[in-house]
Amino acid sequence: MAAVFNSNPEVIATVTSYMAIVFPSYLLLGVLVTVTNSLNALHKPLNSMALSILRMFVLYVPLAFAGSSLLGLTGVWWAALTANATSGALAVLWFRHAFGRMKPEMPRGSISASRRPLGEEDRDRLEHIGRRGRGCHDL
Repeated sequence: MAAVFNSNPEVIATVTSYMAIVFPSYLLLGVLVTVTNSLNALHKPLNSMALSILRMFVLYVPLAFAGSSLLGLTGVWWAALTANATSGALAVLWFRHAFGRMKPEMPRGSISASRRPLGEEDRDRLEHIGRRGRGCHDL
């Protein structure tokens, strides 16, 4: 694959090494990204930020530093794999824990949250709209 972009054997060997080691961890990195975005959508940005900090500064940077000292560039690849896989797995557990404690609630301003019985005025308006054949934008 690397040969498509560069013919240098050293570059090809480096890219091949990276893809062989790090590529499998992208699945769990994708899980981490999905969980952090879900936590943001659920108004839990601090939890999302904590997971991102955990991946980068608690796992990846120290492991990359140690890995590069021990194994060179290959050690950095193994650090990426370890950080991605560990943080992705922890994100799933964190989300299950946070989601399991949540209470269901209707979004503010939704029709169901403000539902009240239809009054005579509402029925008349709906009949009038129905007779004219207009859409719901007249409501």
